Amino acid sequence: MIRDPVVEELIRKLNSLEDEVRKLRTQQINYVSRLGVGVVAPAGVGGVAVNGDIYTVAWTNYSAISTIVGWSSFTSKEIFYKRVGKLLFVKFRLEGTSDATTASFTLPNNNNSNMAVDELNMLVQDNGVWQSAPGYINLAASNNVVGLYKNITSFAWTNSGTKKAVGSFCYEIA
Repeated sequence: MIRDPVVEELIRKLNSLEDEVRKLRTQQINYVSRLGVGVVAPAGVGGVAVNGDIYTVAWTNYSAISTIVGWSSFTSKEIFYKRVGKLLFVKFRLEGTSDATTASFTLPNNNNSNMAVDELNMLVQDNGVWQSAPGYINLAASNNVVGLYKNITSFAWTNSGTKKAVGSFCYEIA
């Protein structure tokens, strides 16, 4: 095989440039990751806004702030959320004595105005009896009140006994 010295030099320079680009990208990522929570990267670092690390920032407990309807007392009252960009991930566990045929709780951010959240992924116990069908979670567009329903065909809960709702969902905030 005949080697052309000009081609060999071009290949060497190209490889060197690729290595340099790889190093610069690694430095940029390392720099941005060291900025920390709530800091915006300066111009020239790609304009990346860093509002926290989704792996190390803890879930926020919203249980004490949320307006919760449907229980007179709780044996378990947990509402947690984690924000990643414009997405809000929510997980909840509400259990206690029922005092209403409805159930709901509020979240810190309104849903995007374009689409409601409708999920059939909630464990339900009504009047102490586990339900065979999944519960229904609804968050209307442009709203922050999460409706919790016994199932998709029978919305009403029993207004006495043990009421339990456990689920999770995510939505785009307004």
